[in-house]
Amino acid sequence: MKAYLILAATVLSTNLFAQLESFERSELVSFDDYKYLAQEVKTYRNGRLVDLSTFNQYAAEPKTVILDTRSDSMYNAKHIKGAIHLNLSDFNQANLRLLIPDPSTRILIYCNNNFMQNIQLSIQDMSFASKVSAPVQVEQIFELDKKNNRSRGGYRAEPIEEEVRTTPESRQYTLALNIPTFINLYGYGYTNIYELGELVNTSDPNLLFEGTAVPEGENEMKRLNGQNASKAKQPLIPSVLVNFEDYSELMAEVETYREAHLVSLDRFNEMKKENTIILDFRSKAQYDAKHVKGAINLDFTEFTQDRLNTLIPDKNTRILIYCNNNFVTDFNSLNEDPYLQSKAMNYPKKTLSGLERVTLALNIPAYINLYGYGFKNVYELGELVLVTDKRVEFEGTAVPK
Repeated sequence: MKAYLILAATVLSTNLFAQLESFERSELVSFDDYKYLAQEVKTYRNGRLVDLSTFNQYAAEPKTVILDTRSDSMYNAKHIKGAIHLNLSDFNQANLRLLIPDPSTRILIYCNNNFMQNIQLSIQDMSFASKVSAPVQVEQIFELDKKNNRSRGGYRAEPIEEEVRTTPESRQYTLALNIPTFINLYGYGYTNIYELGELVNTSDPNLLFEGTAVPEGENEMKRLNGQNASKAKQPLIPSVLVNFEDYSELMAEVETYREAHLVSLDRFNEMKKENTIILDFRSKAQYDAKHVKGAINLDFTEFTQDRLNTLIPDKNTRILIYCNNNFVTDFNSLNEDPYLQSKAMNYPKKTLSGLERVTLALNIPAYINLYGYGFKNVYELGELVLVTDKRVEFEGTAVPK
């Protein structure tokens, strides 16, 4: 019953043309791929969350790297000392192999949602803007089991109707970059991943940073303070700002909704009018080189409520999105444009039964994040398009004049 209710709500809330439109979907953008991969990662990741002490211990050992997947600007401003960098928006098989040639290398990851200036007061470090949505209105629907006189969630309920709608309530979503980073690394074959699982005070003497925003002498002062710090090992207290359950619930809600918001290239072009923007959320380097004409840019790794609200003040604004996996130079061999490199795994992954290849299109996590931050008037280019197609225009430094 719940699935039918969600579908009915989707039909009423979206453009019928988009739903009824028939076109060939891009085989390089698959929500099923991402969903199955996320389910597999969810269980696997549970045993790979470590405290700061273990994180530092691993970092000092051979064949280990700390990988920062935030944007170039965030990495340059402040990152954990010794971390190497690859923007998540730039993840593809080739770039990862260049940076980390051996997939068995132990990789340590972290993101903004691991750090605060004052945990008790929930004060953010300006260099680690938290990826938590503002409260959004959510209407919960509970299905009743008349036979057992209980709701689906196990709470006792009067068996009068088949479903009960609660009044809308506010909730926040945590949209930590650690989660899509873990999913992508795993999908590309890097499974020796450990994630900083704690919420850590940025003044912790065991946590050293470097970058343009790090005051000179800060690390030396931390080292001196660390000499007097307690050596007793503390239990790992998971970061409340990194929540895979949140992400899974949001992904399940987005799946059906997004399906009704996939459009053909012709429809995509028709929708480019007043109160509509084309949003390119790839890295600035990719955007500068080549993007759909008229698109504006906000790197996916810099998605926060404040940045999105500043860029798109009106949440009713229609947003059109696309990613590298919408464009190829040859349909038959799926040859890539060098400036629109496909985010597909180029070898079979046996643990994902029935799948010969995993597609890791940036459209999927971007749609999930936009929806979670309250931007729901989002339409996604659903076709696989030749870059030479005259219906699409590009601009950028790599586009011949």
